[in-house]
Amino acid sequence: MAHTKKIQFYRNESIILPDSQNAISALEMAKNALNLYGSKVDGEITLVRYQENQNGPIKTMAGIYHENENNGDWTYLTEFDESNYYTKGEIDEAEKVVASALNDLETRKQDNIVDINSIREGANLGRTALQAETDPTVPSWAKQTTKPTYTASEVGAVPTTRTVNGKALTGNITLTAEDVGALPDTTVIPTKVSELTNDSGFTTNTGTITGITMNGVSKGTSGVVDLGTVLTSHQDISGKADKITIVEVSGDGDVTQTLDANKFYKFTGALTSLTLTINTVSELAIYAGKFTTGSGWGSNGLSIPATVTEAANNDEIAASKTYEFSIMDNVIVVKEV
Repeated sequence: MAHTKKIQFYRNESIILPDSQNAISALEMAKNALNLYGSKVDGEITLVRYQENQNGPIKTMAGIYHENENNGDWTYLTEFDESNYYTKGEIDEAEKVVASALNDLETRKQDNIVDINSIREGANLGRTALQAETDPTVPSWAKQTTKPTYTASEVGAVPTTRTVNGKALTGNITLTAEDVGALPDTTVIPTKVSELTNDSGFTTNTGTITGITMNGVSKGTSGVVDLGTVLTSHQDISGKADKITIVEVSGDGDVTQTLDANKFYKFTGALTSLTLTINTVSELAIYAGKFTTGSGWGSNGLSIPATVTEAANNDEIAASKTYEFSIMDNVIVVKEV
């Protein structure tokens, strides 16, 4: 019965031997190791492990020694990559498969020729049986033999227990007008009051008018209301507007002047005081003027009617300056010019 022998042999890259200066690869070195250290017992297997480069996979080459008239020779049975093997037990199991195949060949050996096809077949069977997923980036669930089951929350889906308007999400949902409080699509929308069937509340209710006013003026409580002339288009109003009339007032010193509506009073003298009165108060009327204070503008200053108030931003009146004033809605505005 044949036995197996293992040789651990590692070699990085090809090297140049000092004596021959010839490049030799890791595979060739492995074969040399097989010749040097392999078991030269007829029918015995020797396994040589080697590495082609520093980061490359560890490979295994199997050789069987058989005797002949030339003192024996080696037959290289197979060469395979060990990177897919995980444990020593698994590797030993593969070697058992190979050994079993070789034992079968012992009975078939003729003229020192070994049927290496059967040995390779046995080795391949062992290697196939040991293959498994080793990529660390592949998640564990992807390696399962059955398809995983996920919940709705795990994949961000809506659970089937959710409802829309009381309807379960187990299939397509159809909402009716009644479901959402809308009018049915058969509802006829009236386009005029005469098409209403319950229009009595819109056409026969009556009420009582207690008073009518326009711009603060009473227009009566019933009957025809006179709204005056209503403009329906642009009309020429030239000659119809009130004109501003300029009135010159001469004299120096203390001056008293009664103002009429829509007139501009131009005081030509140097005043020491100015007293203003209003003749007749007219709605929406304006009273205006211009005056110059003299060097003797006194403490009496500007006197206005009791019904007129001063604007908050009026200029303070001083001597030897010119001012304009305007009175509207019983408020006087005074500004230096």
